[in-house]
Amino acid sequence: MKNKFGTNAVYIGLGEARELDLNRVEFCLGGMDSWQSKAEKILNDMKKAEEASVAYSIHLPIFLPEWFGHYFLDAFYLDPDPSMRDLSFRFLEHNLEKLTPCACEYFVIHFPGRYKSGDYKKGTFRQILKDSLDRLDSIANKFGASLLLEYFGSNESFYHIRDWEREIGPYQKLGILVDTGHLYFASVVREFDFMEKLRLLSGAADAFHLWTTKGRGAYCSNKSYVKYRHIPMRAGQKRKDGWAFDSDEAMKVISRSKKPALMEASCEYGGKEYIKEGIQSLKKFYF
Repeated sequence: MKNKFGTNAVYIGLGEARELDLNRVEFCLGGMDSWQSKAEKILNDMKKAEEASVAYSIHLPIFLPEWFGHYFLDAFYLDPDPSMRDLSFRFLEHNLEKLTPCACEYFVIHFPGRYKSGDYKKGTFRQILKDSLDRLDSIANKFGASLLLEYFGSNESFYHIRDWEREIGPYQKLGILVDTGHLYFASVVREFDFMEKLRLLSGAADAFHLWTTKGRGAYCSNKSYVKYRHIPMRAGQKRKDGWAFDSDEAMKVISRSKKPALMEASCEYGGKEYIKEGIQSLKKFYF
């Protein structure tokens, strides 16, 4: 279980993760500025992780060609426009070509995009979804990679938990990543119970991202998120005290799944030390 718990390496680097007695990291750009130097460092850290037998995953993208022309985490795999879908697939292959072969346990991608049901011509969405999942699975097989699709509630046609389980489950090279912060925001926007859906998704999830927020709004309607972005999860955070959810209850569910769980926190709330303290406080669920 110890090797299942780790951290995103944007703010807590590989060396610091090892000092915290963590044996798992996830590499990610963390932003578009100076991406070339960040990508070079990630490539070097991948080699160091492999030499030290540290498990790692990669949150794509790492390489940002000028021809993509959008925010680096934008995903168009389910866009009504086939040319936009092609753009995302090309972007994915560009990254995998530069990163494989490697010892990466899995790659994380944003998948559903932000769409209303009315954005699709009547009766077309299910075929777009199937075609995109087929294509992702084919690409994953081509590069010998596992792709985890991060759950969001942002697509009005594809946010039900059972839909994610049913549609993604049959693919051998595809899986689901559950992000506690984005699942919470989905619970606000789609009006479902966070803990109920976390328990439901935990059985189908292949990995987790850990962070939290305060307040009852979602994204830009949440003042805490706007100011602090990803607040580190830590033991003892209670919903009655204004936190999004009870951290201990969430961690009990997540740790019971025995799947990788990585802190994905920003420094705006309490700085790097608050992230480290959060990591130390959550170790009890895995160590």
